[in-house]
Amino acid sequence: MRRVAVVASSLGCVAGLVACHGHELWPGPTPEAASPVAAQPMPPSEPDPAPVPLGSGGHPRLLLTSDRLRAAVDDAKRGGPAWNSLLTNCRAMAAGKNDSGYQGDQWAAGALDLAMCWRVRHDESYAHAAVAYLMALVDDHENVGDHLGGLPAVQENDGYPIRYRGFFAAIAYDWLFDELTPAQRKHLADRFVDFCHWYRKDGYKTDDPISNHYMGYFGACAMSGLALEGDDARGEGLRQIARVMWKTQIVPAYAKLPGGDFPEGWQYARTPVAALAFYVDAEGRARGDAKKLLTELPWLDATVAFQTHALLPDGVHQWDSADWSHKPAVLLPETLFCTALALPTDDPRSGESLFLARSIHVADSDLNWNWLRVITDDVRRKGTDPRTGPTSYVAHGTGTLLARTAWDANAAWIAMNSGPPWGDHQHLDQGHFEIVRGSDALVIDPGDYDSYSTMSHNSILIDDHKENLRWAPNQGFWGKDASLPRSEDVNGVVVAEADFGAAYNPQDYPQDHPARSVLRAERELVFSRARLTGAHGTSARLVLYDRVTLSKPAYGATWEMHTPVVPIVSGNVATVNVGKSSVVVTTLVPVAKSAQLKEPTVHFEDMFQQNDVAEGIASTRTEEESARGGIERRFLHVFAIGASGDALPAATHIDGEGAEGAAIDGEAYVFPIAGPQKTASAIAWRAPLSAGKHVVTGLVPGARYGVSAAKDGDLCRVALKAGGTRAASGAGVLAIDVRDCVVR
Repeated sequence: MRRVAVVASSLGCVAGLVACHGHELWPGPTPEAASPVAAQPMPPSEPDPAPVPLGSGGHPRLLLTSDRLRAAVDDAKRGGPAWNSLLTNCRAMAAGKNDSGYQGDQWAAGALDLAMCWRVRHDESYAHAAVAYLMALVDDHENVGDHLGGLPAVQENDGYPIRYRGFFAAIAYDWLFDELTPAQRKHLADRFVDFCHWYRKDGYKTDDPISNHYMGYFGACAMSGLALEGDDARGEGLRQIARVMWKTQIVPAYAKLPGGDFPEGWQYARTPVAALAFYVDAEGRARGDAKKLLTELPWLDATVAFQTHALLPDGVHQWDSADWSHKPAVLLPETLFCTALALPTDDPRSGESLFLARSIHVADSDLNWNWLRVITDDVRRKGTDPRTGPTSYVAHGTGTLLARTAWDANAAWIAMNSGPPWGDHQHLDQGHFEIVRGSDALVIDPGDYDSYSTMSHNSILIDDHKENLRWAPNQGFWGKDASLPRSEDVNGVVVAEADFGAAYNPQDYPQDHPARSVLRAERELVFSRARLTGAHGTSARLVLYDRVTLSKPAYGATWEMHTPVVPIVSGNVATVNVGKSSVVVTTLVPVAKSAQLKEPTVHFEDMFQQNDVAEGIASTRTEEESARGGIERRFLHVFAIGASGDALPAATHIDGEGAEGAAIDGEAYVFPIAGPQKTASAIAWRAPLSAGKHVVTGLVPGARYGVSAAKDGDLCRVALKAGGTRAASGAGVLAIDVRDCVVR
C-alpha cells in the first residue's frame, strides 16, 4: 500500500502589515494581462462632453450630502453604534498629538472622524483638532509639528502614502473648508497639486489601474480636483486628469475583470474600491450622471456579488487569495460601505452591501473608517441579505470559482482559482483549491504575507532542476494565459476546468526563452452536493483530476494539500478532523509512491520562493509525487466531506478506454485521460453497479454522443461514441442516468 508524504509546516511569523509594505516588487517586465491599458498622454480636449463647472464655495461637496449629514445627526441623537464608535475616536484624537500611524493612515482617519464630529455637534474643539491633523498630513511625517513631511513623505514607498496625504486629505479639506484660513487653503492646494503632479511623473504603476498604488493616486487627483475647483484655478486641471484616467485607463482595465474580484486580494481592495466608489458618488453628483459612471464600470456593482460568495459559511471569514497580514481572513466592512454609498439606493446591490457591512462590522478594524460608516449606515435603510439564490459564482477576471452546498451556516464551501497574473501581492497559486465546512477550515491556504511560493498553496509543484523555472518547484509570473475556461452548475453538481500550464512558463517566454518544462497543467473539479450515506448534517463530495504534461520524463511533479491539522493516514486515505467537521481524502492516482519526509518550512530571501505559514494559523503540507519516467502525469483525488466521526463511504477508482475516474456512494465522475476533447471521440469506462449517476466532463461543448451500457462482471461498462441523441452541455459535461446498468 502507498504511504502519503506528510510535510509539516511550522507556524510562521508574519511581518505585520506596517513592516511588510516596502517597495512593491514585480519580477521582470509586466505581462500584457497585468497592465491591460498602456499609459496615454493627456488629450488636447475632453474625450466626452465637458463636466459641469463647480462654482466657488458650496462645501462640503464630497460625499457629505445634506441627507447623509441629517441621518448622521439623527444617529447621534439616538446614540447609535456607528456614532458612538466615531465619537469615541474623536475624543481620543482630540485629546493628544497622536502619531501618524502607517504612512498617515491614523491622521487621515482622525481628521475625517473629527470633521464629522464637528459637522454634527458644532463643537469647535473638534474642528481645531481636525484641522491640525489635516495640516499634519501634508506637512509632517510621524509626529504633529515635526515639519518632516510634505512631498518627501508622499514619495516614500513609491507614493503609497498619497492615498492618505492626498486622497483622504482632500476630502477633509472639503469638509473643513469653512474652518480653514485662506493661507491654509492655498497651502493645501499647493500640496495637492504637487503630490498629484509628482506621482503622475514618478509614482509607481501610473499606467496600471489594477493596482492599489495607482488607485491612491487616482483618488488624490479626483477628490482634490473636485474639492478645489471653483476655489483654486488648478482644481479644474486635477479634475481633468482624473476624468481622463477614468475614461482611457480605468474603464478599459476593469472591463477585463468580469466578476468583481480584485487580483491583489481584498486586504488591498479597500483603496481601489474607495477611490472608484467615491469618484462615482462625487463626480456623478457634480455631473448629474452617477448611473452613467456605474454603467461604464460594472465591476463596482459585481464586487458585491463576489464578496457575498467569497464569504465563508460562518458569515465572518472570506476567501483569502493573495497577500493577507493575518489569517483567517475576514470580510472587510470598508469596501461594502463604499459600494453601499456609491450605488443608488434603488439598486439591490446597495442594500446588499449595507446588510453585509452591518453584519460583519468590527470595531477594531485596522482602518476603522468610522466617518464612512456614519454617513452610509442610515438606520432608515433595512438592507437586504444577499445570501439567497444560486450557490456558486465564477469571477472570470481572476479565474475564481466559489461554490457551496447551501446558504446556511453549516454549509460545505469550496473554491478554486486559475487566472492570469495581474500584479503585486498576487501569489503563485494557480490551480489552488480550498474546502470549508461550517466554521471549520479543512483544506486551507496558509500562505503568509510575502510568502508567494506555490509550496504555500494547494497546486502542483514541478522539479525541473531549474532548467527553465526560475523558482522551481514553484510557478512563475509570466503565464498570462492561465484561465478557467469551463464551468457550470447544473442539478446539484458544479464542474469546472482550470487551465494553468502557462503559470509554469519561464521568464521571457517565448521570445527569448522558448523552452518550457510544463507543456500542460489542467485541473478538473467536480463538486457534488448529493448527501453522503452515513453523514450527519452537511455532507458533499469533491473530485479533482489533474493532468500534467512535462517536456522531459526526468522532471518531477508533486501534488500538494495543506490542512490545519496533521492528517490521519492509512494507506491511500488521509482523514482530516477539524472541530465538528471531517474530510476523508482518497488518492486513487498515483497508485503507489513511497513517502518522503521534508523540512517543515523552506526559507528564501525572495518572496517568490518563500514558504511561511501566516500568523494566526497552523498548517501541515501533504505531498504526493508521481513516478518519474514519463512525460504524462495524472493525479486523482476524492474528498468526502462530512461531520467529524461520520463513517463516510469509500471511493473507488474507475478505469476504462481513454477515460478514468472515481465512484463514491451512487455517483461516478469520469474524465477523458488525454484531456478535454477537441472533437467528439469514443471513450468507455467500468463503474460499480451501484453508481446510478455518471457525470462525464471534458467533452466537446454541444457535441452529440451515443451512450450504451452493459454489465461486465460485477461492474457496469458505459461507452460513449461520437454522434447520437445526447448533447454535452456548453461546458462539455454529460450527466447520464445508468441505474441498474441501464441507460435511462
